[in-house]
Amino acid sequence: MTLTGQAEPFTTVNIYETKGNKTNLVGSGKANSDGEFAIEIEFSNGNHFLKTEAENFAGTSDLSEQMQLIVTSE
Repeated sequence: MTLTGQAEPFTTVNIYETKGNKTNLVGSGKANSDGEFAIEIEFSNGNHFLKTEAENFAGTSDLSEQMQLIVTSE
């Protein structure tokens, strides 16, 4: 699955998944000069709870609000 979005140009975007009380990095990518990013991540069937953060020379943002992703077919 490819997760896409917008960020500041050349920013690193990190994707985290929360399972229970653990949060793990599941993917990372860099935004292009227009701020667009696309990160390929494999997910199994079921519910996935994701958060993102942006990282650049100035530091790291707070984690985003949680998003629920439901995968029904691999």
